[in-house]
Amino acid sequence: MKIGLRTLIRDISYIMRFENIRRYLPFDFELYKENTHYDIVIFQKAMLMEDQILAKNLKEKGVKIIFDANVNYYEINGEYISAGSKPTLEQREAAIYMTRLADYVIADSIYIRDKAKKYNKNVIYIPDNIDFDHFKYVKEHKYKKPIRLMWSGYALKSVHLLLIKEVLEKLSLKRDIILYIISEKGTYYKEEIRRINCPVEWVEYNYNTFPQDLLKGDIIISPRYLCNEYDKGHTSLKILVGMALYIPPVASPQPSYVEILDGTNGFIVETQEEWEEFLSRLIDSPDLRNEVGFRSRKTALKFSSEKIAKKYKKLFEDLLSQ
Repeated sequence: MKIGLRTLIRDISYIMRFENIRRYLPFDFELYKENTHYDIVIFQKAMLMEDQILAKNLKEKGVKIIFDANVNYYEINGEYISAGSKPTLEQREAAIYMTRLADYVIADSIYIRDKAKKYNKNVIYIPDNIDFDHFKYVKEHKYKKPIRLMWSGYALKSVHLLLIKEVLEKLSLKRDIILYIISEKGTYYKEEIRRINCPVEWVEYNYNTFPQDLLKGDIIISPRYLCNEYDKGHTSLKILVGMALYIPPVASPQPSYVEILDGTNGFIVETQEEWEEFLSRLIDSPDLRNEVGFRSRKTALKFSSEKIAKKYKKLFEDLLSQ
């Protein structure tokens, strides 16, 4: 079996969804090449007109088409906080076209799965995965100062940190904390973060050094304005990478977070008071950070590359047996 992957961009999403699982699949799996025969071609967020034409032509030749819908472009409503995050009508139409055309659709969150099912009954939820050969370190929490509240992600999305601006400022007056940011090279985040009166440390994102950079954090935070469908559809990857290293998470009630955090392995918080309460508890107690971090790791292990690869293997085999 030969499988080709056509991807929009080779970023962390590509690495976490496909690069990690290749060695666990008994198939010839590679980035898509022109004039090469494939039994299955996966279009990962690849839905430009040229992708639509290619997918249609391949399907007519008997190639099985999978659309990996890892962003919610199906609905456009609400208020969009992050610059450039609002899908265009063209993107929505393209996502719907690829979803309807595909033999199968992979959704990386249950939330997106349910949206995609409106256009194709053959939709399967396969979450992001963590390569534990890469994220192999563990954090031992001790009494220390300062405590780093860690956020990682695209710089443009750092605007979501403003959701807890007052909390961070209040905590910085009472406790020795640093807002620790891991993001790509750029200056946009500075324009947002300068509005928070709190010490800030920034590290440039690099996949190779990502685990070591994460280990410098003590608590992983993921506040998010959940006022549109795009932000509600995100995966749990942002907190899972920290959880894999025994770092406890505190997060907004994004659907994918709610699915995996139960109050013992991390905390879902909604109000400013809850943000301050749970962050304070974790800041003040290394024992609690170790306890929650241990359970966080156990949860993250369920998303190991080896385990998630089995879901892909079954999907590919079932698809070709039809």
